[in-house]
Amino acid sequence: MASRLYYVGFDFEQAEGYGWLSDMLEGRRGATQDAGERAVLPRRRRPTVFSTIVKQCAAKGLADETGHWRRFIVEKPFGHDLDSATYLEPRAAIRPRRDRRSTASTTTSERRPSRTSSRFASRTGSSSRCGTAAYIEHVQITVAETLGVEGRGGYYESAGVLRDMIQNHMFQLLSLVAMEPPWSFDAAPVRDEKVKVLNAIRPMQPEEILQRTVRGQYGEGFIEGQKLLAYRAEPSVAPTSSTETLRRAEAGRGQLAVGGVPFYLRSGKRLAKQVTEIVIQFRKPPLLAFGKIQIQDLEPNRLILSIQPEEDQRSRSKPSARARR
Repeated sequence: MASRLYYVGFDFEQAEGYGWLSDMLEGRRGATQDAGERAVLPRRRRPTVFSTIVKQCAAKGLADETGHWRRFIVEKPFGHDLDSATYLEPRAAIRPRRDRRSTASTTTSERRPSRTSSRFASRTGSSSRCGTAAYIEHVQITVAETLGVEGRGGYYESAGVLRDMIQNHMFQLLSLVAMEPPWSFDAAPVRDEKVKVLNAIRPMQPEEILQRTVRGQYGEGFIEGQKLLAYRAEPSVAPTSSTETLRRAEAGRGQLAVGGVPFYLRSGKRLAKQVTEIVIQFRKPPLLAFGKIQIQDLEPNRLILSIQPEEDQRSRSKPSARARR
């Protein structure tokens, strides 16, 4: 793999650099006899930079999919607010402005992003009835990191955990768990079902934010004997910063199209362990026909989907300690 990696350095705002990039790619294609598939990853955070790169690539034929595919991989966060996200791609916004053509959609097709589907491979995952509050007590989605900002204080000051993790990664997981089965796994039907979920979440009123969210910021401490800086002591972070590095929020009680199931989202840095997982907690049965265990002594069934650090799927149900005694 390393032998097929090449670097072309140029000013992304200058058109001639894209000509050099095109020439290099065509030269390598002839030398290696590959099919010409390419992915472009603009590693910049300003929305105007991404639109410039896409336009310039299109002008040099780097977005042409005749006989082969092309992909543009956009690094999060996708814009810095609704207007900038809509400018990049109107279909990325829940309610796009219809009077504005996006830069990306004029040069790229939406089928270029990669999509995955695994939830609907089982009866439980594909059943709308099983996904209602009558059967599910709540869903917990956790993205916990042991790392700090790792020298990216300047970026994190403008993002915080809300933009860095929750609005993209965690809402993607939420929509995949809560969405109804699409009629097809093509890009548009999957997108439409996910958007239905996001549209069903009512924005919080100011007074609800204090009741349904928790935010925090990591301080100094030790991990495995190594002393670590507090967030406010990190490079490029203001000493009086109020940017959150931890956020817990409740979304969707009585609102989600999935049937009123509350979703609890939590994410943070410098936590005890690294884990990304989805826990679906089912309601206890109304009664037990057999056995000596009482309902109040029985723990609820849980379906745990582990995404990181190792992919895994398991269920958990066991009597409480009192019942076992």
